[in-house]
Amino acid sequence: MLKNSWKHDKRNGNIVEMKQILIKEKKFEGKYVALRDLNHPIPLADGDNAEDVYNAAVHLGTKNPLLLYVPAEGMVQIY
Repeated sequence: MLKNSWKHDKRNGNIVEMKQILIKEKKFEGKYVALRDLNHPIPLADGDNAEDVYNAAVHLGTKNPLLLYVPAEGMVQIY
């Protein structure tokens, strides 16, 4: 797993650096994954339903979990 984050310019709030979180474990392909935050990229919960995954992370004590979708290998993505 590669951990990165966003950095904002404190003067104007603009993003000055974008980092990424990369989850490559096959068991997460095609699933939603909840993380505590960008500084702690250890999956707390995962599953097929975003709301269930989010609620599971909150139940574990994370106030505002970061929810990601990990695409299946070969999935076409448009940003």
